[in-house]
Amino acid sequence: APQAQPKQVTWADLDSDKDGNLSKAETATVPELSKIFDQADANKDGKLSAEEYKAFAMKQQGGDAGGAGGH
Repeated sequence: APQAQPKQVTWADLDSDKDGNLSKAETATVPELSKIFDQADANKDGKLSAEEYKAFAMKQQGGDAGGAGGH
């Protein structure tokens, strides 16, 4: 039998109260997310918005794209 693929967890899956943001409790089941929560929570309101997460992910991938001496 073919192996079942691990289910890709989406933002909506984690956002249990459907407010569009993820709280620390909501990210508790995803270790990668809980680890970076405080760094990614740019405005330190205890919630992670999709925008904050995207900005954090972009920064991680591109090093400091847009910083001084960038491309």
